[in-house]
Order: sequence, then C-alpha cells, then structure tokens
Amino acid sequence: MLSIGGDATSEYSVTWRTPEDDSGDRVSHEVRFTGLEPNTQYSYRAGNGKDWSEWFQFSTAKKVNDKFSFIYFGDVQNDIKSLGSRTLRQAYKDLGKDASFMLFAGDLVSRSTDEY
Repeated sequence: MLSIGGDATSEYSVTWRTPEDDSGDRVSHEVRFTGLEPNTQYSYRAGNGKDWSEWFQFSTAKKVNDKFSFIYFGDVQNDIKSLGSRTLRQAYKDLGKDASFMLFAGDLVSRSTDEY
C-alpha cells in the first residue's frame, strides 16, 4: 500500500502488512523513499532475503503546482460488497489510468467484524 506524505515529487511511503498467522498476529512495515527524482517511475518489492513479494510500481509527481487528478470516495459504509465495490470499479475504469491516487474519506465499515 502506498501512502502520500511529504513532498510527492521526491518522497513516497510504502506500508506492507503480512497476512494474519494462525495466532492472529501480523507484522507491519513502513518504508519512506526519499531523494527521488520528480516525474520518475520506480519499482520495488518487499522481502526478507528469502521470500519476496511481487514487484510494485509508483511514480513521483511531476513538479509542484502541476495539475493532477484523483478519485475521492466518501464513507461507503453500507452495502460495501454490492454498491461500494461497483462504485470503486467504475471509478477506476473511468479514471484510474489518469488518477494519481485514490482517497477514502470514511472508515469503510458499518460493523467491525471479520466479514468486513
């Protein structure tokens, strides 16, 4: 998962979470890439030296004050599986290739249970 923080022309944050194990534990890591070039695509993967994730890519912003687009979602909360997922897929289909990022303004759940 990518996080925006700092100067988007030269910094990017990446958060990685392992799946829960049998005990319910999971491990989270965060890496902040700094000193990057503006308007440049970077690739990375996470691993422990033996096991590696697939490759991921991100691009830094072009320059300060350049125009960009993003997809904004309010608090989906209800009917996440039937309506929320369709809304997300349609927005990504229509705008995803041109969107710099997606912003979720809500908590995305109506009840805190495993099914959500």
